[in-house]
Amino acid sequence: MKNNPADIAVGYFGKGYNCAESVLMGLAESGAVEESDLMPRIATGFGGGVGRCGEICGALSGGIMALSLRFGRTNPDDKEARARTYPKVAGLVEAFEQEFGNVRCLDLTGCDMQAEEGRAEFEKRGLHAGLCAKLVKFATEETSRLLSNE
Repeated sequence: MKNNPADIAVGYFGKGYNCAESVLMGLAESGAVEESDLMPRIATGFGGGVGRCGEICGALSGGIMALSLRFGRTNPDDKEARARTYPKVAGLVEAFEQEFGNVRCLDLTGCDMQAEEGRAEFEKRGLHAGLCAKLVKFATEETSRLLSNE
C-alpha cells in the first residue's frame, strides 16, 4: 500500500468528508482497493448512520463498501464471491461491535442527527474530532487488515 489508509481516512474526515466517504477514500487512496470516480459520491448517503437516520455507523459502512469492492461479485451466479465477501463483512461488524459496544450511530453518539438539536449536541460534545474520528480510524484499520488477509 502506498500510505497508511487510516491516516488518510482521518485526514479526509478532518477536511469535512463524512465517515463513510473518509473510510472508503482512505482505503482507495492507499491502494487497498481500486479507486473509482464514483468515490466519494457512492458513500455520501451513508453518513450519520445512513442519511442521518442513526442506523449503521457510516465508518463501518465505508469499510463494508471497500470489502465489497475487493471481494464482491459482478453477476448473480458468482456464489464464490458472495461466500468470500459475507464472512469478511461479518468479521468487520463483529470487531467494530466488540471495540465500541454497538454499530448504530445513534447508540454510539447518543445524538439524533436528524434533529437540529441533536446535531448541535454532537458539535457541543466534540464528537466529530473525538469519537467519530476514532470510529473512522478503527474501521479503516480493521478493513485494511481484512483486505490484506485474503
